Amino acid sequence: MLKLKGQNIRFKYNNATENIFDDLSFMLHDDMKVGLIGDNGCGKSTLLKIVCGLITPNDGKVIIPSPGAYLPQDPKYTDISVEEYLFCFDERLLNARRIMYTCEISEKVVEAVDEFDRLGGFKFEENLSKVINQVELSEIDLNRSFNTLSGGEKTRAAIARLLITDPAYLLLDEPTNHLDIEAKEWLMTFLQNTKLPFILVSHDRAFLDSVVNQIWELKSGIIKEYSGNYSFAEKEQSVELERKKKEYQNSMKKITGLKADYNNKRNWALQFQAQTGKNGFAPVYEELDNNARRAMRRAKVMERRVERELEQAKENKPFIEKEHSIFIETQLPGNEIICEVEELSKSFDEKMVFKDLSFKLKRGDKIHLIGKNGSGKTTLFNLLTGNLRPDNGKIRWVPKAKIGYYCQEHQNLDDKKSALKNVYSGMDKDKESKSRIVLGCLGIKKDKVFSLVEELSPGEKSKVMLAKVIIKEPNVLLMDEPTNHLEMSSRKKLEDALVEYKGCIIFVSHDEVFANKIKNRMIFLDQ
Repeated sequence: MLKLKGQNIRFKYNNATENIFDDLSFMLHDDMKVGLIGDNGCGKSTLLKIVCGLITPNDGKVIIPSPGAYLPQDPKYTDISVEEYLFCFDERLLNARRIMYTCEISEKVVEAVDEFDRLGGFKFEENLSKVINQVELSEIDLNRSFNTLSGGEKTRAAIARLLITDPAYLLLDEPTNHLDIEAKEWLMTFLQNTKLPFILVSHDRAFLDSVVNQIWELKSGIIKEYSGNYSFAEKEQSVELERKKKEYQNSMKKITGLKADYNNKRNWALQFQAQTGKNGFAPVYEELDNNARRAMRRAKVMERRVERELEQAKENKPFIEKEHSIFIETQLPGNEIICEVEELSKSFDEKMVFKDLSFKLKRGDKIHLIGKNGSGKTTLFNLLTGNLRPDNGKIRWVPKAKIGYYCQEHQNLDDKKSALKNVYSGMDKDKESKSRIVLGCLGIKKDKVFSLVEELSPGEKSKVMLAKVIIKEPNVLLMDEPTNHLEMSSRKKLEDALVEYKGCIIFVSHDEVFANKIKNRMIFLDQ
């Protein structure tokens, strides 16, 4: 059964010169669990917003037999109760519900009850108990502040909010960002077991392999569909590329043969013409002159055929983007031990984050920092960089340690400056050209480097942040979820760069493939 259909969709943003989507069409059926992939900035989030009506396309339409539910990328949580959060998918519904249960003026309560009923609120309340059991939230006090929930509980609450509306399908925009392992495993199990079709934007290869049965690759404004998970699609892409390469090579061989045939016919015709004189009037050469003309006509026909074949070959030539690897320059300190952490403790508002934490960072260490959301991973980074002071304990860096800190929230970026200026800000002007090279290696190219950070997609902001760290040539990298929002190709580039990197790394990542390729040690933080 058809759940969703996009027909000939065209769209471009107001200041853009080119369409993001150009005659894009797709269909979602009830047995489809779709992974939507594509480069940063290609329009994945925009497409989901068009489907759920937040953005209107310039042309084309979306046909929706029954409404679905949408989980945006990095939803903003406000200080409300869990129960209010579950109903805040519709501001009118939430306001009516608040008046119903808090207002003492009877007329307003009656109006609120009518509004709540009209919006389907009583039906949603009937679904509530069933849904919170389904997502394992029955033990949670619904009057509790939403912001006090753990990362896993917030994830389950977000899914519950979608399910309360009894949707026909789900739209999920990078739902695994910022999730700890436990929360991600819960979401993975839910998506494996749900009967609802969904479109999922994710750059997590292992996660996609576990939950989807279709891959839609969004590229150059259209969707290419693959019937299988991400690994299957990757193999299909490789096979397709090799086939196109072979076809192109065969076409060029054929063209080479046709050119040789054309040159032979043309040379033969020219020889005949030379023998017949300038105009071929001499009676003795009349037959030669006719042969020359016929040969030249055949040569012209052959020339036009070569031109057609060349034009066709150019159209079918596979596009292979020139890959530029990332290299992180660094000068290593001579010390064996780069940093010592001794009996470190930190708490906030009487809540102990960690206590008596001790470890040593040695030359060549690439440490995967593991812990649940709230276990203190980001807090530890802020202590190591000096942005926070510990309650107790010591942190001793060697004098020549040069720290590069990638923070997952991109606080170090200035939204009102261009991508390029953000990268070399505070450095010599001669770093500008190198900054452009680093940005280019990460996929921020040409005029894109002059775009304001506030105009960039989350993935593009991540690349600017990475470039800002790399350009400073650190010998210690502290990386808090560096792969969040990055497309597959950039993740692989970053993996390769960090494997080759000669300095020390402490990193947080819930991308298993990425982490397993880089780490040589692990530190577990557990409250």
